[in-house]
Amino acid sequence: LSGCWDEKDIVEMQYITAIGIDYDKEKEDYILYAQVVSFAGVAKSEQAATVPSKVWVAKGQGKSMEAAINMIYDKSNQIVYWAHIGIIIFHERLLQHGIDQISDSLARFQQIRETNWMYGTKDSIEDILLVTSLFSSAVQTTLFNPEEAYHVHSIISPIRMHRFYSDFTEKATTTKLPMIS
Repeated sequence: LSGCWDEKDIVEMQYITAIGIDYDKEKEDYILYAQVVSFAGVAKSEQAATVPSKVWVAKGQGKSMEAAINMIYDKSNQIVYWAHIGIIIFHERLLQHGIDQISDSLARFQQIRETNWMYGTKDSIEDILLVTSLFSSAVQTTLFNPEEAYHVHSIISPIRMHRFYSDFTEKATTTKLPMIS
């Protein structure tokens, strides 16, 4: 027997396209929000999808970033695929607490690429991740394609994960993180 014995259908997987990380100072817990986009409409037929992609936000919480990630795995009834992440959002509470512990977790997680766009926020991460574009697509928002918007009306340039951490660890550099709301 040869062939595609381990093939997975696109509708049998949970694709994480964005994550947001917060910190609960009272509980001393990390809170991970994961935007999950359904590609079920894409996989059904060759015709254009008439129903917009559905978006969910999963939430995991724990004493470490790994514990929060594991909570998302525990809640899912399908395979969770993290390699499609395009943005990472840090809440202001996390930035005030410090990002050393989660930085190590993100760097060691093989499915998370270092080319993700990085943002900060003071607002609800869950609300930000539920926003869709004019065409009802969660992955076609300005967050996933910030360069055009930056040229039109922004002061702080968008920053990718590898540049953020490079600047962040350099003592002689001030790291600028675009804030979103």
